[in-house]
Amino acid sequence: TGAENHAISWSFAVGDRVKIRLVNEMESDHPMHHPFHVHGAGRFIVLARDGAPDTNLAWKDTVLVRAGETVDILLEVTNPGRWMAHCHIAEHIEAGMMFSFNVFPTSTEAAMQEETQGQVLDPVCGMTIDRADAAATREFEGETYFFCSTSCVKKFDAEPAAFAAARRSQSGHHGHSLPAAHNHGSNPEARPS
Repeated sequence: TGAENHAISWSFAVGDRVKIRLVNEMESDHPMHHPFHVHGAGRFIVLARDGAPDTNLAWKDTVLVRAGETVDILLEVTNPGRWMAHCHIAEHIEAGMMFSFNVFPTSTEAAMQEETQGQVLDPVCGMTIDRADAAATREFEGETYFFCSTSCVKKFDAEPAAFAAARRSQSGHHGHSLPAAHNHGSNPEARPS
């Protein structure tokens, strides 16, 4: 898609196998090695580095993407929920080198049923939380937003209209992602192939 960081908006279903290209451009804000990590959605194998097939086909959840390198991975999606992928360098996560994505059990209807039974998505980070366990809530334009942490609340409070617009632009109440204005231009850039 060419989308970067928080602008990435993907949805998968359990059982999907997805080829993803990770591009770490030398012209990026952080021209260095980046350990790219996928949380809980499943596991992946590295297919190729800079077009050369990788012979070590071991299952992983993290891969080092060297400066200037392109890495192709094959993600085997096995776990439903809202998951995050990010650079494993804490300062880079804070700078925006992360995104979240949905994995549906087998259909959007099943995920919608889960949400109506008390599960909601934090509109800032995309984490799935129980309504009763929310760190805070906010009302904006007639909608109630639930948050996993005070950090997410502060980000929402700074730009509630932007997060509300991102929520409205998604189908149903799933795939809440940060608007493009929050893309800090950091790479590696993730592109589904």
